[in-house]
Amino acid sequence: MVLLGIFETIQKWRARQRDIAELKSMSDLLLNDIGITRDQITTCVLGPAKTDPPATKTQTDRMICPTFPAGACGGPKFTAHS
Repeated sequence: MVLLGIFETIQKWRARQRDIAELKSMSDLLLNDIGITRDQITTCVLGPAKTDPPATKTQTDRMICPTFPAGACGGPKFTAHS
């Protein structure tokens, strides 16, 4: 069971790394089309850092990833491989 948990964790990490690499390979124009900037890629895929303060109502109204009400935006994270 422990090995299965480790294997699943590694699979999830690799999927997140693929998603980040795929988004980073996109042009700024394409990123703009989906509503994010290059410096928001990691946050949109991984979510906010654990040290970030909790979002206030006004912060959640101005979502970081408007196309994906996800990841840093409070919902399920962006994934290109779903």
